[in-house]
Amino acid sequence: MNATVKANYLISLFGSKMDEGGFQRAWLKYDISDGIYANIGLVDYIGGSNRFDAVSNNDMAFMDVTYSF
Repeated sequence: MNATVKANYLISLFGSKMDEGGFQRAWLKYDISDGIYANIGLVDYIGGSNRFDAVSNNDMAFMDVTYSF
């Protein structure tokens, strides 16, 4: 069995002072065994401009399982 967990974090901010919105994403990739992977995480939209204020309440959680053969 080859179970490993990798933690990842990504943030993307817009504007010259990084105050016009953006998003951040945190997720874990779990290698359950050879060819079986699971991802679980969160996406957080950050308001600050009209474009991002429109989606700032659409945060989400996600999960997927992949089998490669």
